[in-house]
Amino acid sequence: MKVFITGISGLLGSNCLQALINANYEISALVRENSISKISAEIQSKITIIKGDLFDYFLLEKELANFDTVIHCAAEVSFNPKKKDLMFEVNVLGTQNIVNACLKNNIKQLIHISSIAALGRSGTQKLIDEETKWVDSEYNTNYAISKYKADLEVWRGAEEGLNVTVLHPSVILGEHNKDRSSSKLFSYVLNENILYTEGNLNYVDVKDIVQIILLSINNQAAYNQNFILNAGTVTFKDFFELVAQRFNKKAPYIKVSSFIAEIAWRIELIKSFFTQKEPLVTKETARTSRSSYIYSNIKTCNSFQFQFTDLNTTLNRVCKFYLN
Repeated sequence: MKVFITGISGLLGSNCLQALINANYEISALVRENSISKISAEIQSKITIIKGDLFDYFLLEKELANFDTVIHCAAEVSFNPKKKDLMFEVNVLGTQNIVNACLKNNIKQLIHISSIAALGRSGTQKLIDEETKWVDSEYNTNYAISKYKADLEVWRGAEEGLNVTVLHPSVILGEHNKDRSSSKLFSYVLNENILYTEGNLNYVDVKDIVQIILLSINNQAAYNQNFILNAGTVTFKDFFELVAQRFNKKAPYIKVSSFIAEIAWRIELIKSFFTQKEPLVTKETARTSRSSYIYSNIKTCNSFQFQFTDLNTTLNRVCKFYLN
């Protein structure tokens, strides 16, 4: 079976690629020109690299001919207001191009990696599942809106005859060399920062997501369905303490009040203007880090007969990686 994948330089995409190689799929990957050097020679020898990006529709239309499955992992994740336009271009326009190229080439299945953020948040509903309806609210970040609109493109593709599977992972925990996404949570503890917020963290092991992706391929029961991929929920305070124990570091111990958080993102915004560096705290992260939502995994567990990895097992492996 021939599989086309995007986003292989990211935490999820790189793990998914390795699993596809191990499963002996015939693989082609879309890779930007400036990212090819980051892919090992061993990996390059086992796949076909398509040089280009999500904005080149005609390239996608040409290259997606004769594939069975497309796995769309590529996305821009940012809470920096300066990257809002880029994020919408990558997440919405990029997904639109993927969907249209799949339709043009009669692709058998598109597996789209969305996010729990795309399910939306309101001020009243704290338990969210796959049936939760999007509500415009101040609790939705620009990232959430971009992923929601990307999902709409995918469901539009389904209406036009494309078999789609939409996966909504929570915060992905795994081994990655870049200081981005969940890697920042581990480096935050390694650097012995002292502050924590009162919100909670919904998490999932990257290896669990990869397993669900493999189980979804050519699985007609997963066609035109969406699934939340969430192993559990933990407070930030407890999460930092579990990580700190494994790093033999002091865990963050001062809770940030709402007032302090609102001041912090404003200071960081001014600071980033002069330093031209990414702000450590933004208006969106200051507010979402204090939220407490729970995402149900019942549909996923029942549909795939799947049991998610427990947090301690994941942290034992991932923390060992970061310590090394």
